Amino acid sequence: MRAKLGTWSCHSGNRCDVFIVPTLEPIRELALEWDRFPLSKADEACYLTEILPAIELRAREYFELVGPALVVLG
Repeated sequence: MRAKLGTWSCHSGNRCDVFIVPTLEPIRELALEWDRFPLSKADEACYLTEILPAIELRAREYFELVGPALVVLG
């Protein structure tokens, strides 16, 4: 069963729900579900500069509580 990390929004209103998907230990995958895809240039910039760092922080916080840390690379 996947765990929801959170929802983030771009300035355009496009939202992204992020889930941790269980796979073989110790590897985990992230699933990003966007309202609108492909991303516009502005949404892509928002993702790279605001959302991706927030996802990385939330994932680190999550794994500090339940196990090994995850590093999200862009």
